Amino acid sequence: TASRRKLSGSVSLEQGTFYSGHRRELSATMNARPRPGVLVTFTGERNWVDLAEGQFATTILRALLNTQFNPFVSVANNIQYDSLSRIVGWQFRFRWILTPGNDIYVVSLSNWLDDGDRLRMLDRRAATKIVYTRRF
Repeated sequence: TASRRKLSGSVSLEQGTFYSGHRRELSATMNARPRPGVLVTFTGERNWVDLAEGQFATTILRALLNTQFNPFVSVANNIQYDSLSRIVGWQFRFRWILTPGNDIYVVSLSNWLDDGDRLRMLDRRAATKIVYTRRF
């Protein structure tokens, strides 16, 4: 369905060569726009990989929550789980456009390992970026 709608989605199936073998991928995406400035996306992807060295399958689950409070301030969240590595990752990004060409970003990254019965923190990082444009 068209992504401009309040609810939209897609399903795809791909296959082809992959390194020394073949890969098949089935993916599905659902988007929701509950109000202007808010976009929620859920994606599931399953890959079956057959290589000369062996075969494996993996599932990737992703949730995105993007909020634009006004034309100058936005927040983006990306949470992802990979069944092969069993890692849950979360990226948080805040963007403030002071004036066009002058931005402030704050980014936080966190990763946890799924031990089966609990999540164990692997790492946590944060960064700030300031963009200044001087026109002459």
